Amino acid sequence: MGHSIIAFKNDTPIARLRFGATNYAMSSYLYKVLNAEDYNNGMSGNGKSRIYNYENILNAKAAIAYYEKEPFEMVRNIENEQRAELFLGSFLGFGDTRQEHFSTSEISEAISNIKEFLSSILNSEPFAEIKISFG
Repeated sequence: MGHSIIAFKNDTPIARLRFGATNYAMSSYLYKVLNAEDYNNGMSGNGKSRIYNYENILNAKAAIAYYEKEPFEMVRNIENEQRAELFLGSFLGFGDTRQEHFSTSEISEAISNIKEFLSSILNSEPFAEIKISFG
């Protein structure tokens, strides 16, 4: 059992991310960056889908860049800046529970995979909405 995250544009899959049920670093970071913690059902996603627009995905990628201290463009408004700050705080604040004591390599691998997933969505043809299925 594991997580199978698929991004759809007009019912056509454009990006896919799969990882094991016990990859807690990946599931913690992925669901946080997509602001979808309610969709994380432990051993696998809960099968629900959520609609995102281009700006949502761009800002999720920007939050990762913010964490990595890379230059990035973020749509400037208070909500997005607060989200970036909260995201950074979440990354630095992990470790409160047994399964969230992640090694640096686990964190780096998760960030790299999530960044690649978001990039493949953003590199697809322009879109107004994207549906991400959390399975």
